[in-house]
Amino acid sequence: MYNQRLDTFIDAMSKSALDAEVSDLVLRLLKLMRSLDDLYESAEFYGRERTAMTELTVANVLGEALDDLRSALTAADDIEILGWVSLASRRIRKVIRGSADTVETVRDLAKLREDAVEISRSAQMLLDQYSITRQEAALKRTLESAEVAASAAEKAQESAGVTGSSSLSTHFDEYAKAERKAAEIFRALAIAGVVGALVAAVAFGPIDSGDWPHLTYRIATVAAVGTLAAYFARQAGQHRRVYNWAKSLEVQLKSFPAFIAPVPEAERGEVYRAFARRVLSAPPEKGIEGAEDSVGAAQLLDLVTVLAKRQ
Repeated sequence: MYNQRLDTFIDAMSKSALDAEVSDLVLRLLKLMRSLDDLYESAEFYGRERTAMTELTVANVLGEALDDLRSALTAADDIEILGWVSLASRRIRKVIRGSADTVETVRDLAKLREDAVEISRSAQMLLDQYSITRQEAALKRTLESAEVAASAAEKAQESAGVTGSSSLSTHFDEYAKAERKAAEIFRALAIAGVVGALVAAVAFGPIDSGDWPHLTYRIATVAAVGTLAAYFARQAGQHRRVYNWAKSLEVQLKSFPAFIAPVPEAERGEVYRAFARRVLSAPPEKGIEGAEDSVGAAQLLDLVTVLAKRQ
């Protein structure tokens, strides 16, 4: 009945690139179906009790099994093929059991049924193994995806930190340039004031003895110009100190990512807090000490060195 189709499938499975265990189970079941088909075609299979109902049942089981196998092979999925083996072998067991009391070749049918049971059991065991393997693979992919996502988030966070440091360093660079320009202007004004005081001192020429009004005027003029020059010099010094402070922070901000790299992840927060206090502290002013929470560069370096040695 189905000899030609079964032979075609058996030949194809012999050359299949499927997993060896899967291919072996399919071949075993196809050969069992071939034996059942041969037995069905024999005159002794049903003997006097052969009926249209039994004939239809066997034909349906074999035909549907072959159609389902074609679909499973088209999908090229090992688990789907194993599912076909398990289902088809169970159906064959049922049709054999249902025909056993009507056939004369009971021994042949019993052997086929035993083979079907063994194939079904093997298919189920292999199906369970494949399912577990696939679940493990899916879990592994999930974990790998989570690791990739975590790594990407960490890199994004580091990139954001580097970008923030770069932006701050640019700000301090511009601030330092402005302070340097102001320092140079005030220094030029201070020099001009000193020169002006000297010019004022000699511009009026000698003063006659007892000419107190002219002497007083000259002293007042020189004192005023000198005071202005001193103010300009003090401003130049202040702007120069702020320039040095801003320039120092610019360099520190640019080098901070590499500077903090050797520090353990769990202890970087302490370094960040110390560095933030340093960056956010007020600019230096003449005669005023830094705030108590300000951290010097030497102290910050010592802190990083100690934490790095804990690794």
